[in-house]
Amino acid sequence: MEFVEKYFFLIVALSTYILVLIWAVLFKVGKGDSPLTAFNQLHIRFSLFYLLVSAALFLAFYTPDLYTVFDFSIGYFFYLGFHYAIFQNFYGLAQRSISASLLILLKHNGGEMRVNDCLKNYADGKGFGYIKKSRLEDMVHLQFVSLENGVYKITSRGKKTSFVVRSILGFWGLRQLGK
Repeated sequence: MEFVEKYFFLIVALSTYILVLIWAVLFKVGKGDSPLTAFNQLHIRFSLFYLLVSAALFLAFYTPDLYTVFDFSIGYFFYLGFHYAIFQNFYGLAQRSISASLLILLKHNGGEMRVNDCLKNYADGKGFGYIKKSRLEDMVHLQFVSLENGVYKITSRGKKTSFVVRSILGFWGLRQLGK
């Protein structure tokens, strides 16, 4: 019982995230046009669930003090961390990895294909242009860019994100791919 009391909010965070994963599998969150966005939206909805459940249990069973508020905050940090640092990356990688998609494409075609066939059959026959279109749609959903009269425009959120990415690339001496 001492273990549960000591790690209560972490246990609630883990339990809530397990519910997110079960929900995502049972209701096939990834079957839509923008699976990563749907997965993130599900996570945010369950984030509210975590906050409400934790707050209710906090008020029912704990004496409000700084230590308990700190534990609550750590639990929420872990809940967010499970998603953004671990599972979202695997979810996105499984769905968007060019290498994984090409390996699956080759496997389904007897283990070999001509170069041109690989290039044109990627993404269910939509080709590599599908990647750019899909990513631009996601950036519109995330409000990094806006689409106005057939023109993409970077938003202030996009400019800030671009600055952070350029800074990280510069720090590590990396160049941006895809130019």
